[in-house]
Amino acid sequence: MNVKPSIQTKQKLLPTGIEELDVKLGGGIPVPSLILMEGSHGTGKTVLSFLVTSTLLTHGLRVLYITTETTVKELIEKAYLAGFRNIRSSFIKGLLMIYSVHIAGAEWDEKLGRRSLRIISKFFSGFADRYDAMVIDSLSILVTYSSKDTLLDFLTFLRNETSLGKTMVVTIHPGSLDESMSLRLRAVSDIYLYLDLINFGGRIYKTIGVKKIYGITSPAESSIVFDIDPSIGFRVVPISLSTM
Repeated sequence: MNVKPSIQTKQKLLPTGIEELDVKLGGGIPVPSLILMEGSHGTGKTVLSFLVTSTLLTHGLRVLYITTETTVKELIEKAYLAGFRNIRSSFIKGLLMIYSVHIAGAEWDEKLGRRSLRIISKFFSGFADRYDAMVIDSLSILVTYSSKDTLLDFLTFLRNETSLGKTMVVTIHPGSLDESMSLRLRAVSDIYLYLDLINFGGRIYKTIGVKKIYGITSPAESSIVFDIDPSIGFRVVPISLSTM
């Protein structure tokens, strides 16, 4: 795992409010940052997006959330059931704006993918004074049919906004990009988390592989096991993958 001081100015470390997670992350979530979360379906990318969004909102930051996999109503309900109650209240107060790019039955192609990425980048840049962060969950359908030039332009946009003090969060499924573009995306990210599943004692848990994180105050653990408890929400599971 690669850990180094961030070159960003005025960077802050935001505690998530989950003490065990903050310890394992090296203090919390550094912002501004470009955060990449990669994982297959069902590994917890959306839940982790909720966690980051909830943390940003708790610390007074305004967030634009773009979902490509569900409707706005379904997203808010899912966040509430996962224990992130401030996502709904922040949406009502206008501190969180949610847009859905979920189009049931739509046939995606290169033209639609290219236009979507450009619209998103232009929209955020045009209203940058309204938001401190943007979350895209997930980027997969948007990049699968996009040209290389469009993707490079979008990566430049993400990196530039981060340098201007914005926190940019994207989730993606493995294989959505060719290997060269995947390497570029991982390289420009300040935080790279890889999500997976493990079977322990006959039960399936989710794992966060901390591949890279810049701006933390102490070393982060390379692997974090978590679960969603219906009664308490996000829960760090005390399992060490190094002993398995």
